[in-house]
Amino acid sequence: QWCKDHNCTLVEIQEQNPFPSLDDINRVDIAIVADQLEYMPQHDGEALLGLLRNLHTDSMVAVYQPTLAPQKLRWPANGFLALGCREQGHFAEDGRELNIYSYDLDNYNFERKWNNPRFWANPENWGKYWW
Repeated sequence: QWCKDHNCTLVEIQEQNPFPSLDDINRVDIAIVADQLEYMPQHDGEALLGLLRNLHTDSMVAVYQPTLAPQKLRWPANGFLALGCREQGHFAEDGRELNIYSYDLDNYNFERKWNNPRFWANPENWGKYWW
C-alpha cells in the first residue's frame, strides 16, 4: 500500500537462491534483506549483501534473526560490521532475537580528524592534486 501511495515500485525476490534474480533488476533506492540470511552460509550472505551494496543500491537494511538460523549458519557478532553496516537495533523477547543492520553509502565512512591538510607533509597541496 505504501508503494501505491508514494508512486514507487516494490521488487520482491523470494527464491532460496536470490543471485540469479538480481541479474534482472537495476539500481534501487533501498534494499531490505529479511528472512534470507538465516538460511544461507555466511559467505553466501556476505556475497549477497556485497552485491546489493556495490551494484544495486546506496542504502540497505538487513534484518537478521540469529535464533532462527541453525547453529552452523549463525553469523558472528561482528559479521555485519565487517561489511560496513551499522547496528540499528537489537530486540530480544521470549527466546527470540531480532537484529537490524543498515548500510548507507552517504554516511558509512565517517570523517576522520586526521584526514585534513593540518596533518599532511605539504598542506599547501591539499585539494590540488589527485593521484
